[in-house]
Amino acid sequence: MLLSSRINVWHMVPIALGLHGLMFIVPVPSQDAIVERQNPKTVRVANVPNPSSKATTPPTPKAKASPKPTPPLLVKPRVVEPPVTLSQPKPSASTPIVATPTPSPVVSPSPVVSPSPAPTTSPTPTPSPSPKDALQLDGATPGCDGREGCWEIAETQGRMISKTLEKQLQDQGYQVTEKDINEDVGMRVYQVEKSGTQPYYLHFIWSDRGTAYVRHAQILSRSELEAIANL
Repeated sequence: MLLSSRINVWHMVPIALGLHGLMFIVPVPSQDAIVERQNPKTVRVANVPNPSSKATTPPTPKAKASPKPTPPLLVKPRVVEPPVTLSQPKPSASTPIVATPTPSPVVSPSPVVSPSPAPTTSPTPTPSPSPKDALQLDGATPGCDGREGCWEIAETQGRMISKTLEKQLQDQGYQVTEKDINEDVGMRVYQVEKSGTQPYYLHFIWSDRGTAYVRHAQILSRSELEAIANL
């Protein structure tokens, strides 16, 4: 019992100490203040006229506190390959179509046709006459009753006819050489030659019935000529 009483006393000691300290902390009013409270002073209240319009003071805007800047996050950039895009031609702005005037056709001058040179006709080479043509005289008739290489003429001047034919053959390029025969009356014999042709002998015989000349490869006698020419 005694022990429990001691324990309670010791418990009360801190409580008493706390209350004692509290008394020192709380202010105690002085005696003058107490008297003044008991005898309050009378205060005159004056009526102040109300102002016609109350001045309203605009409220002072409160400054907003700017938020602290957030430090940027360092993000490692990602390498992104750009997509391959095919460049398409931009549509050109539609321009008004201006009608171009059609140029008038230019009439080109007609080309001057130069006269073509007249074809030069080369002279036709005169064919070399055959022995038959070369021995043809005006008025002479070939045949002698159907015998080839014999011509007859009504002219009785045999010497003149032989000279005429000799001149004609020479003009055509023939070489004419008179042969010497025994019978000179009414008869003449010539050797006719030309390069590229076969040489032959040309016989003349005449009488009062006319003249005949005969071409032969060999020299003929008078009797043979008379038989051929019927003179």
